[in-house]
Amino acid sequence: MIASSLSHHILTLTINRPHAKNALNLEMYQQLTQYLHQANDPNVHVIVLTGLSDVFCSGNDITDFISLTTADADQCQHSRSIIEAFMFAMIDSPVPIVAAVSGNAIGIGMTMLQHCDFVFACPSANFSLPFVKLGLCPEFGSSLLLPQIIGTRKAKAMLLLGEPMNAKEAYHLVLLIKLLFNQNNWLQPMRQHLQPNLNTHYKTPNNSYLKLVESNLLTV
Repeated sequence: MIASSLSHHILTLTINRPHAKNALNLEMYQQLTQYLHQANDPNVHVIVLTGLSDVFCSGNDITDFISLTTADADQCQHSRSIIEAFMFAMIDSPVPIVAAVSGNAIGIGMTMLQHCDFVFACPSANFSLPFVKLGLCPEFGSSLLLPQIIGTRKAKAMLLLGEPMNAKEAYHLVLLIKLLFNQNNWLQPMRQHLQPNLNTHYKTPNNSYLKLVESNLLTV
């Protein structure tokens, strides 16, 4: 359900569960964690995260939520530890993570973008956080990070009112670094935009710069 490929030092992770709108279940979280840890391999210089359908990721698999209603404390803690391991794997990635958003990004599909270093999207992409409608607490540091990225007012509209955001607005609010119009060929325009600083000769400086920038963000 998570496809992985390594080419020219670029590790591409593809969410591939189109029948469920690329919703993430616990098995997929475990797969993502495993693949993200491959960033410690010196052959991996950049991670690209994308989805294989017209939906990037529709959030958590609702069946997992339903199963937790009858789970005991140990089962709930086990599920939580799986998801937290994925979150820390993203946060602690030693290489830049680039997201290519191929369609709707809902719930965790959007909140994970806050922890990507660069986000590209197609013009038809939409972003939404349904937490208030579901009576859930915003996840993955959203209440802190989202206002820093897109501004307080829009963040409140998304978190408190469930208001969506389209790709054009996301670009103007700098959640996105660029809109890509050719969904069938992500890597070429992304490489053109990010090179030469993310090419195969610059892993060590980028690793250092990444840590420096993130350490500064943590002190804000």
